[in-house]
Amino acid sequence: MKRWLLLFSMAGMFCNAQTEKQAPATPTLSATPVIKDSVFFEIEEVDPLPASSGFAVSLYYHDSLGYGHPASVPRDGAAVFLTRPTFFLQSDEKQTPFLVYPGERINIRYSKNAGVSMSVKGDPQRTKELAFFPALVRQTDNLSYAFRQMPHLKGRSKKDSVFIAEQQIHAIALERMSLLSSKKDSLSEGFLRIAANAIQSAACYDSLVLYWNNRTVLGPTELRKKIAAKAKDINALEFSPYIFTTKLANAYAASLLNGNPNYVVSDSASLVRMYALTTDHVRGATANFVLTRLLLDAYNKAITVTPKDLADYYRVCGDEEYKDIVRKKLTAAESISSGSRNADNLRWSDGKTIEDLQQMLKRYKGKLLVLDFWASWCIPCRAEMPAASVLRSKYADKPVAFLYVSMDANAQDWKKAADQEKLHSEDSYLFLNSDDAPFVRQFGLHSIPRYMLIGKDGRIILKDAPRPSDPELVRLIDRYL
Repeated sequence: MKRWLLLFSMAGMFCNAQTEKQAPATPTLSATPVIKDSVFFEIEEVDPLPASSGFAVSLYYHDSLGYGHPASVPRDGAAVFLTRPTFFLQSDEKQTPFLVYPGERINIRYSKNAGVSMSVKGDPQRTKELAFFPALVRQTDNLSYAFRQMPHLKGRSKKDSVFIAEQQIHAIALERMSLLSSKKDSLSEGFLRIAANAIQSAACYDSLVLYWNNRTVLGPTELRKKIAAKAKDINALEFSPYIFTTKLANAYAASLLNGNPNYVVSDSASLVRMYALTTDHVRGATANFVLTRLLLDAYNKAITVTPKDLADYYRVCGDEEYKDIVRKKLTAAESISSGSRNADNLRWSDGKTIEDLQQMLKRYKGKLLVLDFWASWCIPCRAEMPAASVLRSKYADKPVAFLYVSMDANAQDWKKAADQEKLHSEDSYLFLNSDDAPFVRQFGLHSIPRYMLIGKDGRIILKDAPRPSDPELVRLIDRYL
């Protein structure tokens, strides 16, 4: 406990600072104008130069609701709509974060050995801020991780070892806070505040992952006790809509339910239970966020949300912006009844119609089907879309249908990406409950892109067909037409 008190007292040095800074004070001049509500990334240098013109820096970020989005920056640059400071993370093993502000023009340098670095021309303070988290990751390892298991968070054989691992988490957090403190004279107050919050949130999240990985040695009672004890630390944090805070908030609500910080609501029973646990243990802005995410996740997965549930949410949630978002998505008239749910359900492009996957396939009986399982954030999936478009044109007058089934968690991401790829609305669907649907489990669709070839009689010819860019797919289509 003393270690946590020390960590939070160090954070107080930054979080109690009065600051209004939300963007650079002096905008930089450039040939490409930067819109106020966006950030423009420009690749300044690549070493070594790629042989192909298709080189791009892969980033991702989370919006204020905690949903992830890809951001691919090609050689000629890319603009991303942005209304508040946001962390952009590299899509690699280290997941190095960079905090950027709306209205900025970010220059990127890429080196095969050193990775990505960012800067803002004419603003040395912002350039130092953009260098802070890469230095922190080099010195203390990942602040975020999705592609690797952190050694100090692995499962242990004894309870005493779990306590030692907890001490490691605290020590890493203190080292990070000390590094931040050593740079405070060259960093803005706004950046210091956000960075301190990110460090604290990451430490709390690491603790939840550690407990889950050691659930066997801890036992159910001790696991619940440790998770419940984290409520004080999490409620003491200032909630901000940044990836580290939103990720922690979602993880804590999930941990309260069954101990697993990565659990996502999957049915009405878990929705009701997580909602109740959140209102019992989480306070203020963090609770507003979690309750909103629960309802939006339910909408995205076609989980029953009753008028009573909605009325209680509007009464409890203290954030009008969140409530407006929910109103646009869910109304009493649009609440999805339990009778319409099915584990293999698809949502049509109209946003309301829900259909069982097998029923959808029956509608196309008599045609050869090419199923494309993809997602807005899947860069390899998106890279295949031009080739897919060529195939659609090639077989436009043939009994072949190309169907696109998105595995996105967020319906808006799916619709936006489908529009960008010019997919026909009648052939584009969103897979609800894609994490745990029977069809997904049966055919191992947890890795995408994935393609299937289904015969005119409705039987699967190939459950793992070639990609659209592979000439072998054309030979297969011609063979089975």
